[in-house]
Amino acid sequence: MQRDDGLLAQHTFILSVIADHTFTGLDHRVAGEILKRYYPRHGNARASLRYLEQAVGADRKSIVTSRDRLVANGAFSIVREGAGTRPTEYLPHFDFKSSGGPTATTSGTDDSGGLGATSGGGVATTANDPSGGLETTESYLQDPAYNAGILVDSTVAAPLAADGPSAAAPRASDFDRLWHAYGRLGNKLKSRAAFEALYEPDVEHLVERAAAWAASARPDRQRMPLEKWLEQERYDEAERAPAERATRSGVAATAAGELSPVMRVIGVEELGSVFGDWRLRIRLQGDDAEQEIELHALIVGGHGPDSEAMGHLVDALGGDHKLWVGHRLRLRTAEGRIVGAESVSVDRQVIVSASDTIQRRDEMIIQCQLANEEGSDEGSLEIVLESGDYAAQEAGQSRFQQLLAAVGMDAIADSAELHGRPFVIGSDGEIRPAPADLRWAA
Repeated sequence: MQRDDGLLAQHTFILSVIADHTFTGLDHRVAGEILKRYYPRHGNARASLRYLEQAVGADRKSIVTSRDRLVANGAFSIVREGAGTRPTEYLPHFDFKSSGGPTATTSGTDDSGGLGATSGGGVATTANDPSGGLETTESYLQDPAYNAGILVDSTVAAPLAADGPSAAAPRASDFDRLWHAYGRLGNKLKSRAAFEALYEPDVEHLVERAAAWAASARPDRQRMPLEKWLEQERYDEAERAPAERATRSGVAATAAGELSPVMRVIGVEELGSVFGDWRLRIRLQGDDAEQEIELHALIVGGHGPDSEAMGHLVDALGGDHKLWVGHRLRLRTAEGRIVGAESVSVDRQVIVSASDTIQRRDEMIIQCQLANEEGSDEGSLEIVLESGDYAAQEAGQSRFQQLLAAVGMDAIADSAELHGRPFVIGSDGEIRPAPADLRWAA
């Protein structure tokens, strides 16, 4: 039987929760946050206690009490308790009415494996619950609730369910056409997420422009990966010709200038303010020596004298200069000026030297600081663990599983367990196990 869990059902459900005088204001907010994490495709919502703490702004004890009250009075059921790196899964009862609705089971046993009510009106897990009850501390590092192979192979093959006027996600076949037209360049998981984030994309236009970009690629220049091409909406730019392209100053680009050896970005420092006089100091390390360049990118009222050079670095490394550390590049210079830059993709053998989780808008993200064998900074790795965007969460979960597999772990209870474990970030962006003889301490 088809579930009635569309937008109207969700709206009616949350209004019923608000109208029920049993629930407090905190209960209303907790219910709303759980409902935000509802995925019609799987028929459940997934939210860790850590996420609810940060989203609602209450302490763990208050969150658990509020969550238990919602469950005990029939607004939700707990399908599976959070354990290890897995968040709790909830089933909203969309037929809940403020006058009653579904009630918690009070019998001693529950053949369905659900939850039984305690004598105090709360909820207790059944004997076969592996998480040890509701008061068990729940990790905020999320492990997929579904088999990793399913996430990679089958869940991306069909569009997400959509209700009302919202459009269905692009078909996987559309992405595959785009991926091949662009020359299969970039991180496929990130590219798929960027593609699915587009609102009603003109697939034929995207495929046509991707093929044009691939055909116009110059052998002496590194092309940007597909995920950046989509995120920066480069597909709407003017036609590109293979022979020559216009630079930012309008002068035809050529191969003139001296090309530097491969250098690694080891430091980026901001000077001044982006609202006025702004410079970027970049430290580079080559095989023989370090080099420091300072780009005067902005002045009060407009572009600075080095804005064109800054543009070349952005084209090569991406728009967020805070993530440049650890990347390799080659600079093309003429008469002491930077007239071009190209990213150099190499396999990097790294370890996690430090880690943290942050809340960014509606996303829970793990940030890993990376280092190489010599202890030098190799930049950072960010992975989305929880998100209000289903495609972004699935892509993040697949990448997180890739990281766990690379360091030889099935699950973690805390990100500190990743520290000191070596792995490889490939030139294609994929995470792979390190060679068997590569072992060093953090």
